[in-house]
Amino acid sequence: MRALATLRDLAVFLVDERDKNAWALVDVHDVEAFLSTLPKGRKRRLTVLRQFFRFARSQEMLLVDATWAGSEGDERLPRPDPRPRPAARAVQAVDNRQARAPA
Repeated sequence: MRALATLRDLAVFLVDERDKNAWALVDVHDVEAFLSTLPKGRKRRLTVLRQFFRFARSQEMLLVDATWAGSEGDERLPRPDPRPRPAARAVQAVDNRQARAPA
């Protein structure tokens, strides 16, 4: 039941907030905007939406999976990562050292 409620909430959001009345018009930005309305429910909602769009594509109901970020379909919507990545930490460390260095 929770999955259907999520799809209903997305449909209402699309009509009311994004002025879209067809699933074929949904894009990644719409999904991101919907997910940002309830940050605590992002993980569950994204899982449900991925399942729905995967099913709709497999049944040829939709041509595009709006939970994929890349135009070639090679990249999914990013999941929030609470830990900084090693490369990001290295860049941040260099920036911190440069900020502390006398000019």
